[in-house]
Amino acid sequence: MNDNTFISAVVMIAVMLGAGMFIIEPFFRKKSADLYRDEFAETPLYDLLSRKDSIYAGIKDLEFDYSTGKLSEGDYKGLRAKLSGQAAEVLEEIDALKGKGDKGKKKAKGKSAKVNKCGACGFASQEGDKFCQSCGSALA
Repeated sequence: MNDNTFISAVVMIAVMLGAGMFIIEPFFRKKSADLYRDEFAETPLYDLLSRKDSIYAGIKDLEFDYSTGKLSEGDYKGLRAKLSGQAAEVLEEIDALKGKGDKGKKKAKGKSAKVNKCGACGFASQEGDKFCQSCGSALA
């Protein structure tokens, strides 16, 4: 056996050992119970954000059904008001959970902030809002 063949065999063995160690290394790694754990999913905030998203999807579906004529105007207004109320409650809970609560609202001395209602959906909005937080319509 000449020197080149011997060196080639040693290099080939080293490459195979390296590849084998790379392949079997995960089997010897310490198993972690938290490897695929979604920490955000276990928080109350996640539940509230999921509820908010499903309420918004319900509002969007409701508007589509009304625009295609599947709902009467009375049914649409009733369901829209119910979903808007649920959305407002969830948003207040999210604000409270984030620690904002009433701290984020500015009030004048001795006066409460002026509340406007959206002409399209009836959602209560704060003074200074240019668009409805519920349906996105421009406010007067």
